[in-house]
Amino acid sequence: MAITLLGMNPVKEHVEDLSSKSPPHEYVADHGTVVESDLKQISPTGSQITVSEDITQDEELLIEAAIRAMEPRKRECFSNALKLWLYDHRFKYAEGYASTSMRPDIVVEHAWAMLDGDKIVDLTGEFEHHYGVVISSQETLEQNIKPNLNSQGIICKRQNRDFLAEKGYTR
Repeated sequence: MAITLLGMNPVKEHVEDLSSKSPPHEYVADHGTVVESDLKQISPTGSQITVSEDITQDEELLIEAAIRAMEPRKRECFSNALKLWLYDHRFKYAEGYASTSMRPDIVVEHAWAMLDGDKIVDLTGEFEHHYGVVISSQETLEQNIKPNLNSQGIICKRQNRDFLAEKGYTR
């Protein structure tokens, strides 16, 4: 089943509506990218994940090997996306917000990977709308790996706003 994402993205609208009230929303509104590709759901290791529809067979094998090596956990999207990056730097860590087509009005903080920077790999398997930022700084990613593979994210992290403060997004 393919999920088409081209056109309006409710997550982008939500983030832009809240950008004047929240530094994470403001940062994503200023720097974020809507994932504009057709998505499909696959189950390479039994659990359903969402990927870009144009994933090649070799890329699907890479994703399967990464999942088997890292053993992702449910509801730990931030650490799962970081683990993908750790496994192979072809996976780029992306963070921002997401929603489902069934409930586009419910937008959550979320992280996923972008294979080679342009093909989504979302280990949750449930979101169709994504709007976020690829964080490419190796130093930033490594700093967030050390404390328990960071289950709270880099942009969305509640206790530590260092990343946003360094970028000038504070209130």
